[in-house]
Amino acid sequence: LEENLGHPVEFLAYPTGTYNLHIAGIAQDIGYKGAFTIKYGVVDKGSNFFALERVPIFNTAQNTMKDFYERIAWRQSFEEFGWIKR
Repeated sequence: LEENLGHPVEFLAYPTGTYNLHIAGIAQDIGYKGAFTIKYGVVDKGSNFFALERVPIFNTAQNTMKDFYERIAWRQSFEEFGWIKR
């Protein structure tokens, strides 16, 4: 992948979001800076960089940048509904 892209790949997205401490340790040992799960949530300075959560963005092919901004701006509502946790 790095050869085809022409630059280092620093982050991993776990296939199907599946991981455990052993897999996270391997990702760290081979040089990744972090890895993404499919869990909903936000990343802050206290986050585990090898279990990074995401803000859900559905139907991305149909969404605009404005839709994306509104999704991020409404994070507090997502937390209230329990869709993501802080």
